[in-house]
Amino acid sequence: MKRDEALRLAHSEAERLLAAQAFDKAALAEKSGRVAATKFLTPAEAAFVRRFCERVGLRAAFDGGYAGAERCVALFAPEYYMEAADAVESEENPVAVLRATNSAGAALTHRDYLGALMAAGIRREAIGDIAVHGAEAYIFCLAELTPYLTQNVAQAGRARLTLNEVGRAAVPATDESDGEAVAATVSSLRVDAVAAAGFRLSREEAKAAVERGLSCLSDLQGSDGGFVAYGAQSCETVCQVILAITSLGIAPDDARFVKNGAALSSALARFAQTDGGYAHYYVGTVEATPSLDDVLEAVKQGSYKRVVLRPLMVVAGDHANNDMAGDEDDSWKTTFEKAGYEVVCEVEGLGALEAVQQLYVEHAQAAVDALAK
Repeated sequence: MKRDEALRLAHSEAERLLAAQAFDKAALAEKSGRVAATKFLTPAEAAFVRRFCERVGLRAAFDGGYAGAERCVALFAPEYYMEAADAVESEENPVAVLRATNSAGAALTHRDYLGALMAAGIRREAIGDIAVHGAEAYIFCLAELTPYLTQNVAQAGRARLTLNEVGRAAVPATDESDGEAVAATVSSLRVDAVAAAGFRLSREEAKAAVERGLSCLSDLQGSDGGFVAYGAQSCETVCQVILAITSLGIAPDDARFVKNGAALSSALARFAQTDGGYAHYYVGTVEATPSLDDVLEAVKQGSYKRVVLRPLMVVAGDHANNDMAGDEDDSWKTTFEKAGYEVVCEVEGLGALEAVQQLYVEHAQAAVDALAK
């Protein structure tokens, strides 16, 4: 797809700038033979870039320096890379890690560290996540900034800082058991009321946080009213959003969640079946995205017990018989069985369907008719 045609997929100036950056970085990677990367993207920006790349066929990987990072860069690898994800492990990956310590052992906050970086003239897009662990923090940033930051960021509030570049292995793993049980009485079960009590915020601060979350959720919505999770749209994802906003007293047809005239109800209706149920299907690929891991994670979001695998190919050949339905450890069938699902494989190509056969006949006849003119 040509650049101008691709940019027309954007629906706002902000999206157009992101799309242009992604397209240009991909072109640079091919021309230079080296990995090219964007700035650090917010979760909403990364979601758009991911969707854009999938639609226009750009190979991109996303990395924030550690698993579960909120802010990340989009990495574009030249064609000789087997997978775009290989760029994450490449020496050309621009994401670096700085460990910030202070001699006084003061327990500084995320805001303290970010303020120190901003005071040094650093733009927010050059900084990824800041992971605070006790009296030290791990700052993910663009590698080109590390010399400047280590020499010029020496204070946060009244605390003296020392910044040193470290490897990713030095970053402590997040202990998911960390936390604090909070018992509180709330006037309402609204999210803002519960959040205010749980995080010891004022009601206004909690409301503001919820509004920022709604804005982010609105940005993640596709132009057709749907939402992409794990590389694909599903009725579960739409339902989760509907439940989230209605719990706040927001109607599903709220203007913030209507894109190009398509509301959440329209997105959900696309999955409706004639028997009154809803289709639960996911599309994956063998050597691209969404991958097997993406589809497996998406399926885990539902309460399914049985999985039916069917090839979306005209002929059920090697991919269908081996990659999908084979008994090897890395086949789709074996992977889902190991995850605890009952698996049924329907090894039949699309070419066996009468409706698909008719399409081929019609297209062939149209080609013959065109030649006769």
